[in-house]
Amino acid sequence: MNVTSTHKLIFLISSLLVTIIGLYFINQEAQENSPVKVNQNVVVDTHEVNGGWGFYIIKQDKKLIVQNQIPAVNGLQLFRSKRDADKVGELMKFKIMHNIFPPSVSLKELDSLQINYTP
Repeated sequence: MNVTSTHKLIFLISSLLVTIIGLYFINQEAQENSPVKVNQNVVVDTHEVNGGWGFYIIKQDKKLIVQNQIPAVNGLQLFRSKRDADKVGELMKFKIMHNIFPPSVSLKELDSLQINYTP
């Protein structure tokens, strides 16, 4: 192997190493800036409200949302069951964890979750 071939080989290996290291750091930065964090510590806490149900969404030990009535419906309607409050709370939690703000809920989503309400 002559000197020119050796220099080309060293340059090629160096270029590959720099590329691999660069890709590694780009991947690390992308994971850190990802909109979805694996552990955001978001909790849905259902509670009874005046004969019905509501929920809190708690993020990092702070009440982020207090939802004491069914969202998107006419008037103030309480959730009729703990299960209904849980389902809507989990949908809103999902939206928060995926950086969907505001984490509003539509009538179509309520219907797809089979939430019991008066239209």
